[in-house]
Amino acid sequence: MVDQKNLPPQNVQKFFTSTWFLTNGLWLIGAILFIVGTILAKILFGILPDTFMKILMAISIPWLILGCVFASLRKEIPRNGLPSIKGRLALFQGILGILFFGALELYVLYLLVRQILAK
Repeated sequence: MVDQKNLPPQNVQKFFTSTWFLTNGLWLIGAILFIVGTILAKILFGILPDTFMKILMAISIPWLILGCVFASLRKEIPRNGLPSIKGRLALFQGILGILFFGALELYVLYLLVRQILAK
């Protein structure tokens, strides 16, 4: 018999596996990481250091890519107050996001490695 106390609450587990969280929620986490990191850097340093921004982008962009991957796998992009984007259009949008954010991530990593090796 399984002890119910050790299992996560069913509603929280359902939320973290829902299509809304896996598409919009992961994308939102990446955007929040970037915005909060930018604000903190501005407060702490007064200016935005180049290396810090590249590291921040390298950390936040994979969350955007994951959101696009799940949009492609689930073939649905929920929208608040509007009908969900479903089917081929959601698949196209997910693949386009993967290509764009993937290329951006590779470019940021290239710049970061080039900057580290130049020192």
